[in-house]
Amino acid sequence: MELSKKCAVCEVNRGVCAHHIIKRRKGGSDDEGNLVYLCPNHHWIADFGTDKEKEIVLNLIKEKTGKEGKEIAECEKEELDEKIKALEEDYLCGVPFPTLANGTYNKPFSEEEWKEHKKGWNYENNFKMLLGRGCTPIQCQLLHKKAEILILIRKLKKELGKIRF
Repeated sequence: MELSKKCAVCEVNRGVCAHHIIKRRKGGSDDEGNLVYLCPNHHWIADFGTDKEKEIVLNLIKEKTGKEGKEIAECEKEELDEKIKALEEDYLCGVPFPTLANGTYNKPFSEEEWKEHKKGWNYENNFKMLLGRGCTPIQCQLLHKKAEILILIRKLKKELGKIRF
């Protein structure tokens, strides 16, 4: 089913463009269930209006189309989380911090530390960048590759630790 090329709110058919109901940078998918067409006025309100105005537009979209938005798949979220953790640990743990009293490296995140770290701006920033928001497509691809390499290195270190020489 192809999306109607009319504004989902006012049905104007000029200057309409696709709008993510759940923002891509917040984990919204590019799936049809998360896309609607909006005219420039309603698109602006949906993106930059007050919270009340945004709520009104979202309610109208839901009422007229039945769509509430669709997030990326859970497996994609888990993959992004693993990549972000690898990137963050590389940045935080790969460099000795001379300010530490014993001169040692930071340790990888414990589960509790990681849960707390995920609430910070840096996690959200990496999440946006891996979704292709806030950087060029090439930078996004390179960031994904770097994360994949770091994950492989982590797995190799773990396996090498099991081998007795």
